[in-house]
Amino acid sequence: KYPDLLQNNDINYIDRTSTAAINVGADAYFDNETVLSQFQHLFKMLKFKTDYKDNDIDILVDNARTHTVRQYNLNDFGKNIGSRCPVDVIEYYDENDIKKTIQYFFSSGPHQNKSKGLLQLAKELNIILPTKCFLSQLRELLSEYPAFQTKTKLENLAKTFNINIIYSSKFRCEFNPIEGLWCHMKSITNKNCSYTPVHIVEAIPLLINAAPPPTAKDFCTPSSPRPTLH
Repeated sequence: KYPDLLQNNDINYIDRTSTAAINVGADAYFDNETVLSQFQHLFKMLKFKTDYKDNDIDILVDNARTHTVRQYNLNDFGKNIGSRCPVDVIEYYDENDIKKTIQYFFSSGPHQNKSKGLLQLAKELNIILPTKCFLSQLRELLSEYPAFQTKTKLENLAKTFNINIIYSSKFRCEFNPIEGLWCHMKSITNKNCSYTPVHIVEAIPLLINAAPPPTAKDFCTPSSPRPTLH
């Protein structure tokens, strides 16, 4: 159903999983588009997991900037016809979860192939405007419209697969358990071995089977015993 799952790309996946790693200092950093590609890989693979069949799926996601990029940012749009515009169309889901599309470029007439600008867009959406409307006012008014509200790229992508994204609360990194686990893993790696991240990911299943289950205290107490990697 998804032949692209078998194709090689810029992300180094472990075979038949959505788990990937980068070689720090050599590979490119995981930016928002890379993270979205990895999540899409996961969403497609879930279709083949019998344990998840006919279940509603919620995915808890860390509140990181690479996860929470908005689908559309009003600051990227200009006010007048022909002004800057990062997209050809604006897609969003209304209050009934029905997908809607707004064409942002004129398809005919004297302004054919030009961007509409926020002023023209607001008029087409029947938004009541003051007689003299400044760009800052336009952005404030349009921010209440569903297309420009709080949905992120990841949430919209997940919705196409009928999956719900739940973001964890945003804490200082010192209090975020995911950050704590990540820092703990990096500390062990740096002190005990010279493996690349890809090797570490491949070794994780072996370590899990060989070590006793960790407790929350293991990740919070610096003086707690640490496993040795060979």
